[in-house]
Amino acid sequence: MTDFDDMLGGDTPVVPLAPRRGRPTNAERAERAERLMATERAKAEIRAASAGHTKVSEEQFLLPVTMNFLARVLHMDPMTVGKRLRGVKPAGEGSAGRKVYYFHEALPYLLKPKMDIAQYIRTLNPADLPNSINKVYWEAERIKNKVLIETGEAWNDQDVLAVLGRVFMMFKERIPLVTEGMRDEGLTDKQFSKLTEYMDQLQRDLHESLMDMPKERRTAPRRDEVQNTGDAPFGTYPIADDDSE
Repeated sequence: MTDFDDMLGGDTPVVPLAPRRGRPTNAERAERAERLMATERAKAEIRAASAGHTKVSEEQFLLPVTMNFLARVLHMDPMTVGKRLRGVKPAGEGSAGRKVYYFHEALPYLLKPKMDIAQYIRTLNPADLPNSINKVYWEAERIKNKVLIETGEAWNDQDVLAVLGRVFMMFKERIPLVTEGMRDEGLTDKQFSKLTEYMDQLQRDLHESLMDMPKERRTAPRRDEVQNTGDAPFGTYPIADDDSE
């Protein structure tokens, strides 16, 4: 046996402690009962909350609160709350200079967003982020769009319309062959006239759908989308169409 084996205990097997047998002690029974009661209380609180009955009224959250209150409610360290609220204008100050804050004004400085950062940025208004961060965001979007184009994951509108046009021409050329072939199979004049009518209507429907589809399903450029909806930050930030600066 080497020194390393000796340090680890060698080949001596480790004997696990045998579980204690017998009836549970009073302390164990009390602990188990407390866990069950806590579980039942949690279930009852969830049922009450889902029914609109909560222990805390909405009006209470509209009142100013202290940093210690925010720390308890959000399960945070009071020191962390103080650091994140540093520089934030309080709702007022009480005795001994203790600052108080409105709940809805303090939360944005205390809670980190759990959603994807790109999704979160799109929910912000232009005044919410500095220009430097917005420039980095849009540069990343520009790079992503270039990669999609280079890898064939994005298509030019004119190329898509050209494909749809070729598909329509294929139908337009093949449909008369179908009608003529059916007449050769022995259709009466009335049946042939009705079939021709149906096929002509099919061509008109296809043509109309292909003409309207680009208008109805058109995906607006990101620049127009941002400027029209205001969903993304700084919608007026210029996006270059090529590699030039």
